[in-house]
Amino acid sequence: LASAPLAELVQQMLTDYEFEAFDVGGLFGVVPGYVIDRIMAARDALQPLELGYFFDSIESAGKIHFRHRAGEAAVATLDVDGLVETRPGASLFSLTRGQETELPATAKLRFISAEQDYQQAVAEARRLAGASGRTAQADLAIVLDTPLAGQIAETWLFETWAARERASFVLPPSALSVEPGDLVRLTK
Repeated sequence: LASAPLAELVQQMLTDYEFEAFDVGGLFGVVPGYVIDRIMAARDALQPLELGYFFDSIESAGKIHFRHRAGEAAVATLDVDGLVETRPGASLFSLTRGQETELPATAKLRFISAEQDYQQAVAEARRLAGASGRTAQADLAIVLDTPLAGQIAETWLFETWAARERASFVLPPSALSVEPGDLVRLTK
């Protein structure tokens, strides 16, 4: 496939895999080229696109919804006092931060190079500071030019470090409309 809108590509893939209940309206961007070179599950076919275009697939109300990770507004503002206590005396929320040594210092993406007669190429991003020596690697069956592949590697590495902080809390039944993947604001 060459030069297809991301939403249309995902829609066609899901149709080919006989999915009916999905919404690709939250996707944007153009895929220069994409290759499915063997029989695979729909999830395996979508994962390179999710990584390369930074979107998630979320099940909601019996449909699979696709949306990019950035740019969403908070769907709810939650007050700490409105959270549910799970055990007497337990904290209403906790913040944890992943260990720096467990995070990658380098991200390597293998991709199909539009500039090198569709040969496999590698884009790499590195963090200059930090104690980690780990490398994250991924294979993208996407046709890219080298600068775009480098930007994806940089963003992937940055996102991995930014996502190392996690908040845990339990919501009351009145917040049932909040779903996985929703952005919420927590106030004190």
